[in-house]
Amino acid sequence: MRKRAIALVLALAAFYGGVKLAHAYQRSTLGWVADACAVNAALTSLPFPCLHVGHLQGDLGGYAILREPIDRRRTILVALSAIRGIEDPRLLGRDAPNFFEAARAQRHWLLDPAQAEPTPSGFALGINSHRSRSQDRLHIHMGCLAPKAAKALAEAAGRLGTGGFKPLGFTIHGRKLWAMRVDAGAIADFNPFAILAAKMPGARSAMGDHLLFVVPERLADGRRTFVLLTNPVGRRTDTFFPVEFMLEPNCRGR
Repeated sequence: MRKRAIALVLALAAFYGGVKLAHAYQRSTLGWVADACAVNAALTSLPFPCLHVGHLQGDLGGYAILREPIDRRRTILVALSAIRGIEDPRLLGRDAPNFFEAARAQRHWLLDPAQAEPTPSGFALGINSHRSRSQDRLHIHMGCLAPKAAKALAEAAGRLGTGGFKPLGFTIHGRKLWAMRVDAGAIADFNPFAILAAKMPGARSAMGDHLLFVVPERLADGRRTFVLLTNPVGRRTDTFFPVEFMLEPNCRGR
């Protein structure tokens, strides 16, 4: 127990103090911080240094909400189980926890109370591909698309198909993306990872190459819908990019 406590303290120091460690050590640090939050929540009811610790259904359902150490304005959801990222096949199961829904439900950590309901225009949840992430513990970024991009996507939502991913037709932050629409009342009604695997050509065998955004929208008739965005995968390196750089962390002025 003492060795574990020391390891957790070192992890916190490394993650929040910017200590330069070996590459493999760095990529594990987020998981150690999440573990520390879970231990503190269990022992003291305070999830320090996280904001919140919660649990969804099943053995994999634990998660924590915390601020990114490099940019404390940014908020992420981190899995407490040893799930490396989007490529983990357990995320495709029928009983897999819906981490996207958990992140949406915890959006009040980055939004002002007046913003949380209704969800502001352009609010988005994103997970990186294996090539674009810096940590090997599943984490979902929370934020808002830039106003211009949010407006363009909202206007396009009704034209998007529901049968599978197709090229979006315009760039977001200069990046080409594929998109589809899922007509549902809540993210809890579908599994975004499973839809990516089933509806994006080639994705099932290469999930780790894909990023994934989930963006709540409303259609012209008032119905709720969700736009899913992903990157096309090819030989060009510019198809791999971090989702956090496409999100504004505080959604101000929405």
